[in-house]
Amino acid sequence: MNIKVTKPLLILAAGVILVAGGAFGAIGATKAEGEYSSNAEGVSFETAEFSVDLMENQNGKYQSVAGSAEAPKSLEITSLSNVTAGKEEIQVEHPYDEEVKVVNNSKGDFPQYVRVVVSKYWTDLDGNKDTEANPEFINLEITGDWAAVPSESNKEETVYYYKKPLEKNAEAQLLKSISFDKDVLDAYKITKTDEDGNKVVTIKGYQKKKCNIEVRVDAIQARSAKDAILGAWGIDVTFDDAGNITSIDGTDIKGGE
Repeated sequence: MNIKVTKPLLILAAGVILVAGGAFGAIGATKAEGEYSSNAEGVSFETAEFSVDLMENQNGKYQSVAGSAEAPKSLEITSLSNVTAGKEEIQVEHPYDEEVKVVNNSKGDFPQYVRVVVSKYWTDLDGNKDTEANPEFINLEITGDWAAVPSESNKEETVYYYKKPLEKNAEAQLLKSISFDKDVLDAYKITKTDEDGNKVVTIKGYQKKKCNIEVRVDAIQARSAKDAILGAWGIDVTFDDAGNITSIDGTDIKGGE
């Protein structure tokens, strides 16, 4: 059996990691009573008066980055602007400020429980996903007000639940900073077998990779929330007397990532 090594790459020249982001389904919400679509996988339920917004600190001023699957918007991530422009080399294990918050902007007086789905992955500059590149090298500093539930089947995805009801016009900071593991400085191997039975080893690195962060957010009215959360999100939650979430599917919750 022959082993071929193809296309070794230099690792991390200046500005070769580019960062982009998106916010999807951020205008949707689910009502606990009345007519709504109940779907454990759905993240974009729309009602006339009940909504939640996603906002990013862009040069000292918060701007809405709420979008939809049809019309996504992008996170600016201004602290990485010099890196994405190729003006400076990225610093590994260094926190880059990135403040993102959720706001209850319902027209009615609706406290709500909030869920945020965050996906992290790498693509090439043409937008093709690299499933071999490790999304765990992208670190997001999440505040301790959120309970983190990593996906068991998809290492790119983590779901965050705000631990308490978010009152009308109240806000909850989600993200504080972004950093990258030192392992992005290393190459990784992809091993496949060609049609002739030869093992082909491709040496790749994170040079000219794009870091993608997708954020989706929705909410459920706090009234009759236990049944509504089970119906819409597919999880069983318990609460304390103040309405704070204490467990998810039988597991005591923990905040942050």
